[in-house]
Amino acid sequence: MMKSFCVSLKSIRDITELVNIASDCEGHIELIQGGHRINAKSIFGIFSLNLQEPVEINMEKENEEIECRLRERRIQL
Repeated sequence: MMKSFCVSLKSIRDITELVNIASDCEGHIELIQGGHRINAKSIFGIFSLNLQEPVEINMEKENEEIECRLRERRIQL
């Protein structure tokens, strides 16, 4: 089952932490904004998004650990 939620990436630190967290996850995680779908493990792809706007995260399956790690890093959910 797909799990989806929104985040705000307000700093380079938020972006690098998101990439690190996504890279630790075995499943596919993508960021969606408008018509763009970006692999959350790609820092270059993330910089192609409009980071002034919230970004939707889609995960292949629910992953409580990833959600918890995002909250711990204070990336806004």
